Amino acid sequence: MIHVIDSIMGSGKTTHITKEMNELVGDYVNIIYVTPFLTEVGRVIQGCTWANFRQPDELEYGSKTKSLLNLIRNGHNVATTHSLFSLLNREIKQAIKERSYVLILDEVMECVSFFKQISDPDLRLLVSSGHVVKDDVTCRLFWSGEEDQAYYGRFSGFKRLCDNNKLVLFGEKVVLEEFPSEFLSVFADVYVLTYLFEGSPMSAYLTKHGHTYRMLTLVDHKLEHWANHCDESIIKSQFKDLITVYDGSMNKVGAQSGKRQPLSVGWYQNQVSQKTSALADLKGSTQNTSRKLLIPRQSITYGQHFAITKTN
Repeated sequence: MIHVIDSIMGSGKTTHITKEMNELVGDYVNIIYVTPFLTEVGRVIQGCTWANFRQPDELEYGSKTKSLLNLIRNGHNVATTHSLFSLLNREIKQAIKERSYVLILDEVMECVSFFKQISDPDLRLLVSSGHVVKDDVTCRLFWSGEEDQAYYGRFSGFKRLCDNNKLVLFGEKVVLEEFPSEFLSVFADVYVLTYLFEGSPMSAYLTKHGHTYRMLTLVDHKLEHWANHCDESIIKSQFKDLITVYDGSMNKVGAQSGKRQPLSVGWYQNQVSQKTSALADLKGSTQNTSRKLLIPRQSITYGQHFAITKTN
């Protein structure tokens, strides 16, 4: 079952799931905790010492995926990043299936992305030669031919992704790398901690592949049905007086002049290449404005962990 805990930042999602993990571990359930940043992995390990989370280590097994496979086979609780989790393969999937693992996703995962590591001519070559075939229903790409299973060469990485059901051909030449939806089915439960899940790419991905999910939210640190509390106008109205919008001379760096588009990617690149003083001016203006607005300040809390500053 996929449980989505959709709640505004600072409402206590991490606190709740930490308590939930404590109870799960007490029931001898294994956990894989996935977070966006490597620094957060360390915090999870240090903050949940009772769970004895382990982190994949490439030095011990030659790669982090091999280390992850070993940890799962030995029934350890694992804390890792979204980046490594996206590399799950059939061996790891089978190891998870053989044990009772719960997946906790801190923030939604990137389920689909463009695969740009193969050129159009190379793709046409592989397809026309029969080395790669497309499933007519799923549009997934498969490496074909038993004699090719031991293949090792220029397209080894491409073949590995095909073997793990991760590549989809959209149209005739657009290749997408997609996290295999069936990998989620091997977990006893999946928890997604996020905000504004409905309408997200992951929501569409789950729907496309037939996964149902249960929408929940936190109200006074207790889980409630999201549909009964999705109107956040009251909560957000409390924040309006805490926001100060600066409108003054130090904003001139962002003023448009003719066809010039300040603060765009091209603008930043030009300042660097031309070695102008604009970036230093922008840094100074930002620092000065921040000091004036935030000092003196007072803090209020929402829930237990959320703090916002307000100018006096």
